[in-house]
Amino acid sequence: MATKPIRTQGKNLYAYMNDTPIRRKQSCDWSSNFTTESIFELGNAGIVQDSVSLVETAITINLFETGSIDPEAQFFNIYEQRNIYGNKTGIANTTGSIYVSSFGAGGDWSSVAVNSWLQVHRLNSSATSNTTEFVKVSSIRYNVASKCNIFGLDFSHSLTAAPATGDIVGLVNAYTITQDTVDANPIFLALPHRYSTTSTKIMHTIVLPRCYVDSYSLRVDTGGASEANFSLVGEEERAYLQNYRETRVIAGSYMAYNKLTGLLTFRVPLDSDASISGVPLAIYADSNLVETGGNMSHVASTATYQATFSGGLGIDSSSQIMLVYADTSPKGYKGITNITSAVGKITKGYTAIYFGTSTTDPEKLQRCTSIDISMPLGRESNEELGTSRSIGKPLEGNLRQEITLSFSRNDLREYAMMIDKSSNFDADDGSLNAVLMTSLKDVTTGKIIVYFYNSQTTHSASTLLKTITFENCSFLGSSNTSPVSGSAGLELKFSSQTISIVGSGLPPIYS
Repeated sequence: MATKPIRTQGKNLYAYMNDTPIRRKQSCDWSSNFTTESIFELGNAGIVQDSVSLVETAITINLFETGSIDPEAQFFNIYEQRNIYGNKTGIANTTGSIYVSSFGAGGDWSSVAVNSWLQVHRLNSSATSNTTEFVKVSSIRYNVASKCNIFGLDFSHSLTAAPATGDIVGLVNAYTITQDTVDANPIFLALPHRYSTTSTKIMHTIVLPRCYVDSYSLRVDTGGASEANFSLVGEEERAYLQNYRETRVIAGSYMAYNKLTGLLTFRVPLDSDASISGVPLAIYADSNLVETGGNMSHVASTATYQATFSGGLGIDSSSQIMLVYADTSPKGYKGITNITSAVGKITKGYTAIYFGTSTTDPEKLQRCTSIDISMPLGRESNEELGTSRSIGKPLEGNLRQEITLSFSRNDLREYAMMIDKSSNFDADDGSLNAVLMTSLKDVTTGKIIVYFYNSQTTHSASTLLKTITFENCSFLGSSNTSPVSGSAGLELKFSSQTISIVGSGLPPIYS
């Protein structure tokens, strides 16, 4: 064992979600506690037993908002990084092309289009650069003879070094997130800890399986702070060290299930170094779990695993299958670097906020200093007899988002907008002389739109990154501040049950 480190700093800690790095993570905090119940009985003054249930884990992850929708897609488990494992061997790779021969889990690459973004992870021992890079496709050619795709790269987004055999290439997709999206399958977190900021050696890895987003919040203001916060709930914590310290979590693809024998067969992607060919430490199929044992075998020719579940209830083609496995020949995790040093987070110049109603077109808000979005999800734990862990943690009910718009108090045009009287306000002709708070209580069709751009000066469709839309917003009330120094302030609060987050899936750093 290496010398015990004095402390663990931020650079020592990675965060991977379903084996994909979380970008722009500012903090990751988790706490695990047992819930206990003291058992008593009549005629006995002492405690018979302290009944201990499974651990309950609470996780909070804070990120810089970058305009990419990838974080939301990752946390709500609709991230579709369709991976290809293994480059075409025998062909000289260049920084202008990537040759791919073997397909991994996650679907067909026929949907890859020119100008799509690719994400290259250098996670194998033969990698020539310890980086994760984003590149852009300029052309696609299918080589029938060798059965491989050739991706031509845009010259301004080429790899900094030629890809090595076995590098993982994934498409960065576009997504649309709605209120139905958030009630999805759980995600799995892996948190490798390095010994030091300069060492690639991992001292241990924390795995937090089956985590569900319990709340989501976002704040953008003129002070430059643009942050997203995700709170999650789980029910387990696994700490792997020594020979298992480089533990990863990856997804498998369902192939077949025999209800009589409980035998589940599923496909997994292969790394070029075949580190995944070892026996997994644990296999999750929805609420079913198999620990390490002799009931698994790897069939190298078809790249499948077979696992026998004691119960096997509810396993079918729609089941989420996740593997926790370790590389017993540690190589150390690779670092994450930037493409450029340009935009690291969204600040005030990259954002525009619009407001309208069911009968008016949205208008850009003026003097708006911040927007706070809070989306508490609320999870209930579904249990069943004979199972020690929950089947799932679905939403308790409908979503209810709260949106707070803050202004440097001025001419109160926002009040006129809410009652569809902005034109009367602008005319200043005496047709709007009063706005009663009792009139504002009937505002139930407000529409709030938040646009994120990759330019502080050009706000257009070509620079648009992500759009958050709240429909049918009800006005909850206002609050006012009047300090003896500084600007007077106004806050308008709304609630909505309809949300849409649409993004391009662009990387979090732009050229």
